[in-house]
Amino acid sequence: MTPPPHVLHAARQRHMRAAISKGTLGVVIGILTVILLGVAFIKLSGEVVEQEFNNFDDGVELAIHSTATPWQTALMNFATDFGKLFVFGFVAITLIIGAALWYRARHDPFRVQAVAILNGVAPAVASGGAGVLDLGVKEIVRRARPNLFPHIAASGYSFPSGHTMVSLAFYGMCAFLLVRAVRSGWAKAGIITLATFIVVVVAYSRVYLGVHFPTDVIGSFILGSAWLLATIITLTVVESHLRAAHAVQT
Repeated sequence: MTPPPHVLHAARQRHMRAAISKGTLGVVIGILTVILLGVAFIKLSGEVVEQEFNNFDDGVELAIHSTATPWQTALMNFATDFGKLFVFGFVAITLIIGAALWYRARHDPFRVQAVAILNGVAPAVASGGAGVLDLGVKEIVRRARPNLFPHIAASGYSFPSGHTMVSLAFYGMCAFLLVRAVRSGWAKAGIITLATFIVVVVAYSRVYLGVHFPTDVIGSFILGSAWLLATIITLTVVESHLRAAHAVQT
């Protein structure tokens, strides 16, 4: 026997309130983590301006380039494009997927169209915001690029690494969306491992190709993680409110 509509409605509201309450702790922890990462990045930026890491940067660069080979250089030239050039194409793909999710949501009473749209544009927003943030910090710090082993030409300032930040934000957001969409633990681990591998290889390629200092990449990991976490928190909070509003309306 199917429960009366008012009983189903009340149960749905209780479920949504419980889900929102459960997510509140995660949001608070996330915000505190973003703040800590921000403080760490500001501290690192100040030390970079004071040139306190020059010996560390030079030592790491020399160690990396002591293993350089022609085939490795060709591979790094290819890998570095995953940090920006290929991202443009991947963003277009995610927007197409977002459009498909929205179309599917139109015919599914248990899904919210706005949530589907958010999921579709989230990787583009994450990577676009990371790019803007990178340019802003570069103009503030104004660190010159390294010139020990320049394998490719690069314009602009060095700190932080834009390729690393954009790749972390884009692939990180894609991994977050995919992980929560699958149930298999192995699938979740595989997605996280692949995304991490791509970001690390992009970061390594920037140092190997001589266009960034190691501390540029470290700074990008810190700031990029803070930005990614902030966008994920925003996404989940907005989704929760949209789902709650949808539950009340239905």
